[in-house]
Amino acid sequence: MLRSKLSLLAFFLAGIFLISGCTKESELTSPLTEADKEVIKQIIESDDFISGTDVALNDGTYLPLNFEFGSLSREFYPLRWGRIVKRVTKDYNYENVNDTLVVVTITRTVESDLKIAGSYTQGKTTPDTVITKPLTEVFTRKVQVVKKENADAPNARKWRIWAVSLVQGGTQNSNITIKKITLTLPDGNTIEVTDPLNQFYRPGFLGRHGVPSFNPSAVVKFTVTVQSATPDTDIVSMTYGVNRFGFFRARKLFKMVSSSGSEEVYEAELKVHSHRGNFNAMIHAISRESLYDDSAPVSVSVWGVPYVVF
Repeated sequence: MLRSKLSLLAFFLAGIFLISGCTKESELTSPLTEADKEVIKQIIESDDFISGTDVALNDGTYLPLNFEFGSLSREFYPLRWGRIVKRVTKDYNYENVNDTLVVVTITRTVESDLKIAGSYTQGKTTPDTVITKPLTEVFTRKVQVVKKENADAPNARKWRIWAVSLVQGGTQNSNITIKKITLTLPDGNTIEVTDPLNQFYRPGFLGRHGVPSFNPSAVVKFTVTVQSATPDTDIVSMTYGVNRFGFFRARKLFKMVSSSGSEEVYEAELKVHSHRGNFNAMIHAISRESLYDDSAPVSVSVWGVPYVVF
């Protein structure tokens, strides 16, 4: 089960103390070497939470391939949609915070086709047309990596992941932006996220050292606050449950519960799936015109939350 906000605060304070304590174990006399960076990169790319982001973003063969393509500049009524990833470019930036702590900022540029299945006829329940729109998004995640002496080999260094942030991304110059995510837990406690790149969770065995953790069948309410440049009701959804092989993909649509000016609030209740492991829940806020106007460019904001089912 997820910890409350007070528990998270206590955890992070303890984490700061532990990290600062590690600085006495080794001394860095020079910047990271290229060999250091390569080792850190390999550790990061083998981590389920971090590598799973690419799998969670790619809807793959979510749509059938035998639809006819529609014409442009008409009102369209979407029934299903999915991102088909074509290319992912990754950039790693390494920051030495102190003697034993390095913060790695991973930037992914994801080039995709957004496939939208629907109809030009309102009220149809079976799609007869697929529209393809080009989609380029940039996603950022930070990883804290610590280094300390190996007790069995004093001259050896050991790197390990200490904590991971959430994922933040979307299209550039998007006219819709996620501002806050609130999780309401079965016991009534809540967790709020307003700064995803500076909210860290520590991975551990089955998530019990910090990553949000759930029992199967637990019911969690998600509340998403977005800022939108248009007065139309936008579309907020969450893709979740995707394992590292791309199986068990599920999507939950949110319902708008309030709006005030440019701010919109969406809610959904989710029953946690029964398959266990490490996952990334990707929350997407996409402007209405991205799906309903067949000639409008895509505007989307995405936050990704790591979680564990045990």
